[in-house]
Amino acid sequence: MDGVLIDSFYSWLETLDTTAKHFGFKGVTEEEYRLRFGQSTARDIELWMPTVTREQVEDNLKFETEENK
Repeated sequence: MDGVLIDSFYSWLETLDTTAKHFGFKGVTEEEYRLRFGQSTARDIELWMPTVTREQVEDNLKFETEENK
């Protein structure tokens, strides 16, 4: 362990919620996500964006990151 500990729950929630909405899904509530926090990204995509591929999500996140620089 490198000594850095953070609570990433809200960062992941915001990322997942924003990405789901980008692809036309209803988004993810805190209550919904709290029940499944810690599962794999692949499982998150299956649950909240079932018609979207992992590659599409990754491309969107790269675009969003570049836009916010």
